[in-house]
Amino acid sequence: MGGLKFYGAPAAAVMAMQAVIIWVFAVGIFSGRRWALLLALAYMTEVVLSHLFFIVGNFGDPTQLAHIQRAALEGPAAVMITLYVWIRANDLLFVEAAATTSEARVDSKLAARL
Repeated sequence: MGGLKFYGAPAAAVMAMQAVIIWVFAVGIFSGRRWALLLALAYMTEVVLSHLFFIVGNFGDPTQLAHIQRAALEGPAAVMITLYVWIRANDLLFVEAAATTSEARVDSKLAARL
């Protein structure tokens, strides 16, 4: 989170928190809530940026080389998942919202004519 690495008990607490967050996203997405898609997209964007910040921030530290390599290997998968969520959210959130706005404009114009 935020480009930081945790060890021991703090790592377990962060992983438990992440599991709860992902569970809330899953429940929200399965129940058809738009906020869940937006939050999932924001969370995955944070994951990608955290990997990037960690790699850039620790690139000159030879003691972190193994962790940098692991983050670099995980990065493309995180980007792919983020792009998938973006593609799915784009259709469901932004196109549908634009169609709803267009329908409201047409309805208001029809009402003004009557």
